[in-house]
Amino acid sequence: MGHRAYDPDVTIARGTHPPRRPPPPAGAGARYRGYVRASRVRRGRRPPRLLGIVAWALLGLVSLAVLAQAGATIDAGTASLASRLEEAIARAFPAVRSAPLELDRVSTVQAEPVVDQLPEFTSVPSVLLQGHLPSLAMDAGRRIEIALNGAVVGRTELDAAGRFAQHLTLRDGENSIVISLLQDGAVISSRSATSVLDRIPPPLAIIRPTAGETIGGPTVQVDGTTEPGTRITVNGRNVVAAANGTFSESFSAAAGAQPIEVVALDRAGNETRSRLEVTVAAPAGADGVATTLALDRARVGPAGPVVALVTVVENGRPKADVAVTLLAGGAEVGSSKTRSDGSVTIGFAAPMTEGETVVLAITSAGSARATLTVAR
Repeated sequence: MGHRAYDPDVTIARGTHPPRRPPPPAGAGARYRGYVRASRVRRGRRPPRLLGIVAWALLGLVSLAVLAQAGATIDAGTASLASRLEEAIARAFPAVRSAPLELDRVSTVQAEPVVDQLPEFTSVPSVLLQGHLPSLAMDAGRRIEIALNGAVVGRTELDAAGRFAQHLTLRDGENSIVISLLQDGAVISSRSATSVLDRIPPPLAIIRPTAGETIGGPTVQVDGTTEPGTRITVNGRNVVAAANGTFSESFSAAAGAQPIEVVALDRAGNETRSRLEVTVAAPAGADGVATTLALDRARVGPAGPVVALVTVVENGRPKADVAVTLLAGGAEVGSSKTRSDGSVTIGFAAPMTEGETVVLAITSAGSARATLTVAR
């Protein structure tokens, strides 16, 4: 059955139906559906199963490659950081890197000998030098060589404890001593020391008071000079001399004869003594009665023993049976009466508080005071 061509000039009458489209020839529907399926395959709407499997495999391989690259980058960064850290340590501690310390080899330790006994100043020419070698420096075959003023005076062996000793004869003035540690005849370490031989006693001059002088009591002042660095004592009391050697000391004394002894002792042990005697006049008091107070020491430690001597005179004569009260730092420390010679001794303990303490003797004939230094 043939198809009629469409004629636009054909007019369809009202109430009539247009002619139906003729059905497609046999097999045309199957060919159309096949064409649609082929078009969908070409546009990727339904990819074949094999192609999806291949795509997933390729995606997995790419992911593994990315992870491997990231791991390699991390490893490279870690290695670079470790390398830079090692270089920084090497720059900060070059000696540790280039020369490792060998603690297990005693022979590498070069400790110096130690001087245990050698007088810095002495008045005796013959002295004993004693010392030791540290245990880490001990090794077989090591000896000690001692040089005095540039000349070797002895080589000595070390005992089991590393000790050594050598007698030295010094010359006047400063002496130079060098103690060397030897191994196989070679010096591996040394130590220097000095010792001064001084056999001349220090000079000592008492400027005041003069021998036989009468001093208005109760305070006696002693002034003098000596060489710098000398220790001074006045009637057993230590006195600190100035840098130029001058010194001054004052103390309380009872009326009457007062002996004074000054001793100068230098650093080498040389001693100079000077003795003199003065007369201490009693100060005038009410009705011609006077009281004096003297302490057996001017300096003492806390709670240290002190003895006070109180003397009462009337018109120059001792006055007996006078009541005496003694106070130290404002507290009463003892009381008694004067003997026939007008004096009385009262012992007491110094205060525990350090510093200057006023000691006061009170009698019916007046009072007297002295100062006590309490220090450790």
